[in-house]
Amino acid sequence: MLLETLFNLLNAFWVGKLGTLAFAAVNLASFTVWLLFALAAIITTGTNSVVAQRIGAGDPMQARRAAHVGILTSFCLGVVVAFPVLIFSDDLLAWMAGSTTEGREAVRIGTSYLGLVFLWAPIHCLNDTLSAIFRAAGDTRTPLRVYAVGFAVNFVLDPLLIFGPGPFPRLEVVGAALATNLSFTLVTVLYVTRLKDLPFQLGRRPGEDLRKVFSRHWLYEILRIGIPPSIAFVTFCLVYMLIAPIVGAFGPAALAALGIGHRCESLSYLVCHGLSLAAITLVGQNIGAGEMERARRAAWVAVRIVMLASLGTTTLYLVGAPLWVSLFSSDPEVLAVGVPYLHIMAFAQLPMGVAMVVQGAFSGAGVTVPPTIVATTSALLRVPLARWLALTNGLGLNSIWWAIVGLTTVQSLVMAALFHAGLWRKGAKRLEPPSNPIGGTP
Repeated sequence: MLLETLFNLLNAFWVGKLGTLAFAAVNLASFTVWLLFALAAIITTGTNSVVAQRIGAGDPMQARRAAHVGILTSFCLGVVVAFPVLIFSDDLLAWMAGSTTEGREAVRIGTSYLGLVFLWAPIHCLNDTLSAIFRAAGDTRTPLRVYAVGFAVNFVLDPLLIFGPGPFPRLEVVGAALATNLSFTLVTVLYVTRLKDLPFQLGRRPGEDLRKVFSRHWLYEILRIGIPPSIAFVTFCLVYMLIAPIVGAFGPAALAALGIGHRCESLSYLVCHGLSLAAITLVGQNIGAGEMERARRAAWVAVRIVMLASLGTTTLYLVGAPLWVSLFSSDPEVLAVGVPYLHIMAFAQLPMGVAMVVQGAFSGAGVTVPPTIVATTSALLRVPLARWLALTNGLGLNSIWWAIVGLTTVQSLVMAALFHAGLWRKGAKRLEPPSNPIGGTP
């Protein structure tokens, strides 16, 4: 997760050298890119939970079938999602950017970036699912090694394709998108070479009955588990699309500062997300093995770890905000908005981490509706509260950030209380194979 964060920070660093307008354009597009990964989470969350439970139950054959479902479905999802974005990206970005001259130019730049990213949507979705399968098997080192190579390639390609030194073409923001896409293509190739390390063989064998490869039963379970938390994630992305015009009313510098803040926060967000994924795997494997108490302890250990990690990032943002913002922009207007953003959002890091890990523990147990209701409600309340504070009452940009901190804190407290009350245990069930499972050697 840290390496995935570095992908985003590296792109932001180099794009920031192109100026505030280019940076604002890419940040506008980034909200839609988040939406892609939010939709992909339908498959990755469900696949992680199902495969982990079947491995915990000592059933690699059914884990294999569930993994096949996840891989095929995620790739198809990427294809389906790409089309509407490619068609309507200009209208979507124009709605978020506003009608100013600078806003229209940001839309023109952002549309070219977004279109190229979404041409690779199936690859991005596939990589997330492959990573989930390895995690479900208890192997987090392979995704680490694979993403390390991908990051190294992106590190080299970004400045070459953005600025075009020597024989390379100067592609600017399009170069940033192309560098990322090429890096993630390499990540896919590397994952395929490591599939042999899984405790089951992926891929159809010669003459094998297709029923041994694909399972409608596991498709249903993956969707049942994955859709609710993905709804929360999608809502979160849509909410920021709705907040963007509110922020945009304060000018392009405000949008650029919002983007910088999000890039910096991604350092904390994806580390918390990594611990949330660990909670899915550990809770899922232990429930699959019938160890309910050990599943509970694993979840709270993950919460304690994320609290320690979040305290570190809180301190980092409070102390180093000017340095962080200046890495991406030297514009005084951007600095004036970006530094207070990080100072305020520093207080959201700990509750954000707790909420994410507890939601992961619920997902591992296969209980996803209650935390989804809490997370979705918290996200939806951000828009009217931000508009009321910043525009209606004239309290300015900082009131938007404080509203987010307050709602995130309430969300984490409610989720932790529900988990402590044992709601996950009442709804948890050990995922069983279909009543007429197709046997065979894994």
